[in-house]
Amino acid sequence: MTDNFFADKQWFRSKDGKRLLAGSPLTLFTVSTAGSAILDAIESDTPLPPQHQQLTDRLSVTGAIHPGNVASCSAEQVTVVIPAFISDEEDQVALQALVDELRPLRIVIVDDASPFFFEIVKTTMVRLEENSGPATARNTGLQYVESPYVVFVDTDVQISAQDVLNLAGHLSDTQLLAVAPRVETERTKSFITEYESFHSPLDLGPYPAVVRPLSRVAYVPSAVLACNASHLRELDGFNEELRVGEDVDLIWRAVEGKFVVRYAPEIVATHSPRHTVRSMLKQRIS
Repeated sequence: MTDNFFADKQWFRSKDGKRLLAGSPLTLFTVSTAGSAILDAIESDTPLPPQHQQLTDRLSVTGAIHPGNVASCSAEQVTVVIPAFISDEEDQVALQALVDELRPLRIVIVDDASPFFFEIVKTTMVRLEENSGPATARNTGLQYVESPYVVFVDTDVQISAQDVLNLAGHLSDTQLLAVAPRVETERTKSFITEYESFHSPLDLGPYPAVVRPLSRVAYVPSAVLACNASHLRELDGFNEELRVGEDVDLIWRAVEGKFVVRYAPEIVATHSPRHTVRSMLKQRIS
């Protein structure tokens, strides 16, 4: 946990300082004189008064405030799980580049019955006999996780080991099921890249948020998703009946189960854009 917080971009206080409308969806808080002093400290980025936790917990779970200066976790606390469906040598090269970025973290690769045989050394390779979809691949990988945190990373994403540790550091808050970074489209000179830079369903913008239905960030994609492994098992993992939308389903079940999910855009992963309009449309439709 942290004792440093900053206000959400939606933050409106009354003149007497004792009423606050903040977060997404907007929530009205009424506070005491002591509570008003805590709000003052958050606004001015000064040390919080003693006994702040009850109020800051309330503000935090509604997205009225967000944690700042979150400490990274250690490499021993994290296992990376990569669900992989490799179609050709280009896919294999991209996967190898991702693995190289993630070393020295422990990495589990779940081969979801790929048509192209591949081998990545110094990882735990798990091969499924039938193509079962990303939910099954992630759940299978979870079975090989002994660390408290698991970070799922798709093969068409690039993120460094340090950014993974920074992301998973948020999970020191035991209320959190999951936290996701911002996923920006890799910049190349093409029409598709320019389009995805402004319209990507993976890029949820520059502002942090608590993720929940009807808020400004109602879901996060599982392109990169750090999870508390114990909480994830409590929810029975991803819904294996879903070939698509399994990430949204998990987040909404987590919120219903009183867990918290955060969007942390200060950490950025990059996503390889689709190469053709057809492949881009296929992603949108699915």
